[in-house]
Amino acid sequence: SEEEFAKKAGDFQKQVGAGQKKIQDRKSKLDKALATAVGKLRSEIVKIVADIGEKEKLDIVLSRTDVVIVSKELDITQQVLTRLDADLSSVKVTIE
Repeated sequence: SEEEFAKKAGDFQKQVGAGQKKIQDRKSKLDKALATAVGKLRSEIVKIVADIGEKEKLDIVLSRTDVVIVSKELDITQQVLTRLDADLSSVKVTIE
């Protein structure tokens, strides 16, 4: 009957809505966990760059995205990555 169909359709819509909310909540938690992990990485990178900059007496350090052309002698990217791998070989991603 139409009433049964309408009830089943309504129940189905509720299930779909609950499923979508669950997915949205999980995505939100994953995004938060990822942001925290990336924040830890960035913090460690800043420390490493500051340390290398101080040791090599660099006046300025620019992000690779801010530079079009750079001498290989001035590029400290590999040094930073090597130190980062040694100092922070992994970052735990905790999803709450």
